[in-house]
Amino acid sequence: MIMKFKICKTNSMGFTLIELILYVALVSMMLSTLIPFALNVIEGGVKVGVEQEVYSQARYLSERFKKEIRDASAVTTCNGTTLVLANTDSTRNPTTFSFASDTITITSGTSIPSATRLHSIDTSVNPFNCQNFSGAGTNNVQVTFTMSDNYTSTTRQEYNESLNIQFSAETRE
Repeated sequence: MIMKFKICKTNSMGFTLIELILYVALVSMMLSTLIPFALNVIEGGVKVGVEQEVYSQARYLSERFKKEIRDASAVTTCNGTTLVLANTDSTRNPTTFSFASDTITITSGTSIPSATRLHSIDTSVNPFNCQNFSGAGTNNVQVTFTMSDNYTSTTRQEYNESLNIQFSAETRE
């Protein structure tokens, strides 16, 4: 006995409704797990960027202060708004650090004739304090300031960063 089978060809183009629902469900499950992970990675990157900006600006500012103090011959003024250093080099005499409106600027004799901001516009300094511990042949200065970012978000913690800096330096001249 010979059996004959009739092969039916169907022209099925596209997806059935069940297949479409399954694909949509699989894609939505994958996206629901990947999107929070991606957002956490992005927010972590933002937080690291803000921290690096504040830390690098605070380090630069403190190192610049120390260098200028060590290169000076005397401390003439030291208070909450100004640090003035006398220098034997006439092009740098006097070197003045000024604090106003959350910004620290430097003016140095004829080498820097106008005030130059010492930190980026993304950071601010508040408060600034300078104490002069000079005496008995030494000119020792202690400087304290808080460096913080200028991002105004109150709801997103990753945009809020501040760093307290305190150091002392002595003139070498």
